[in-house]
Amino acid sequence: MTIISVLLIGSSVLSQKNDPVVLTVNDESITKSEFLQVYLKNNDDPQYDKESLDEYVELYKKFKLKVAEAEALGYDTIPALVRELNGYKEQLAKPYLTDKSKSQALIDEAYQRMQSEIKASHILINLKPNAAPEDTLKAYNRAMQLRKRIINGEDFAEVAKGKDGSEDPSVKKMAVT
Repeated sequence: MTIISVLLIGSSVLSQKNDPVVLTVNDESITKSEFLQVYLKNNDDPQYDKESLDEYVELYKKFKLKVAEAEALGYDTIPALVRELNGYKEQLAKPYLTDKSKSQALIDEAYQRMQSEIKASHILINLKPNAAPEDTLKAYNRAMQLRKRIINGEDFAEVAKGKDGSEDPSVKKMAVT
């Protein structure tokens, strides 16, 4: 035997001691950790009393027996049933793929952000993508002129509409929201 196979057998024996088999259905061994994982995932408020665990063990056994029987009858190869089974897999995978507490925290954060409404308005000064530096400077200076007017008390909507008599084609008239 190689060292690797000795290590694998040794770790298998150790893991069996730490994780005992609690149930066997059709020669399939179910460990304590596997059973607990399924039990906890399917119960939002798990009860650890004997009655609740015994009831879930019976449900789990019936489930495993039905799966084994379906496989023995070849149901797992019928296209319509394969599609249906894939749908169940997707549905059952969702709780494993989502973190309920994190999702709730994100929902709460989004709700809090919705509580404060921000109204924004803007004035767009057109500039070609390949504009020369002089054109960029001209657009910047125009933006600074408009900004100064607004800071000095002129109505933003009037400045945005271009009511100052200037017909600068680079200033795009924008609706104030």
